[in-house]
Amino acid sequence: MSKSLPSLPAEAQYYEQAQKLDNLMTTPASMTRAAKFVQLPRSYAERVSHLGTVMSPHNQATGEAFSIGSMAGLVLTRMTHGPFVYGISMAIELDRQYLSTEVFGLGVSQRAYLVTGEVVSMATEGLDRIGQSTQAVVDGWSERVAADTNARVRFRHGVGFTALLANMIHSRLLRDDLEQRAQHVHDFDWDAALHLLE
Repeated sequence: MSKSLPSLPAEAQYYEQAQKLDNLMTTPASMTRAAKFVQLPRSYAERVSHLGTVMSPHNQATGEAFSIGSMAGLVLTRMTHGPFVYGISMAIELDRQYLSTEVFGLGVSQRAYLVTGEVVSMATEGLDRIGQSTQAVVDGWSERVAADTNARVRFRHGVGFTALLANMIHSRLLRDDLEQRAQHVHDFDWDAALHLLE
């Protein structure tokens, strides 16, 4: 039987990794390079860029801040969750969310309103999971790369959104592992295990 997966990271683990990454997260380019280092697939980058554009159709800098925050979030979650969270799994998880980006018959402003509500709700949950201390580090990153308050908020949303996706993936893996273990509980060699205790 395989070794069990580690549990979901605690807030302290996010904070530890954020501190380690702090010197690296200095510019949008450095955040994107770091995301590529942790296997950023083009599909995920395109999806979050599209989300940023949909949420901020009249402010390119704010939309880009969401995308850059997502890249920073990908690095943070990869470092915190380990090999269970990587770029292609994030792209697949994003596709599972059924966001309103493709709802037909809506104007640009209506679509922006709907999608922003969905993303902000998810981002807020993700930010709660990483904790206040890590959020303070993320705020420092946002000040380095975003020109105004709106862009800094969108950067935070990008990090939080990505953190929630990572938690969803990790939770699903834990659930699947538990189900698999439960199916094989009768196959376990209890006699051999008891013999090891002697």
